[in-house]
Amino acid sequence: MQICGNPAHLTTGTTANSHRDYLEFAYPVGDKFYPIQITTQAPIANVPRYRSDLDTILSGVRISGQ
Repeated sequence: MQICGNPAHLTTGTTANSHRDYLEFAYPVGDKFYPIQITTQAPIANVPRYRSDLDTILSGVRISGQ
C-alpha cells in the first residue's frame, strides 16, 4: 500500500469487543520524516455495517501542507 507515493503499512486487529485498523507511514518533509497513524475503531457487532465507511477513511488519506 502507498500513500502519496510512500510505503504504508495497514494492520488490523480485534479484541473481544472491538475491531481496529491502523494505517501507518512516515511522511517526508525536507530531510525529516513525520510518523503518521490513522486509526479506525468499531464495536465487533458493527463492523459489517461500517466496513465501507472504515475503508473510505483509510483509503481517502490526503496530506496537504499549510
